[in-house]
Amino acid sequence: MKSLQPVPALFKVAKAMLCDAWDMRLAEAQNTKSALLKQLKETERQIENLLDRIVDAANPSVVGA
Repeated sequence: MKSLQPVPALFKVAKAMLCDAWDMRLAEAQNTKSALLKQLKETERQIENLLDRIVDAANPSVVGA
């Protein structure tokens, strides 16, 4: 068993595969982050619009709610 050792080229291939997998996961995480930030901005915009509508409301029950 001691004489059986992988050749250095095998380590290079394995390292390249792991680096590619890491880069793919990183890109996926960055895409998810971008999508979540876009969703956050849209939600904040909707909240601002709702608050503006409430402030402009003249109906006391709407303002109270």
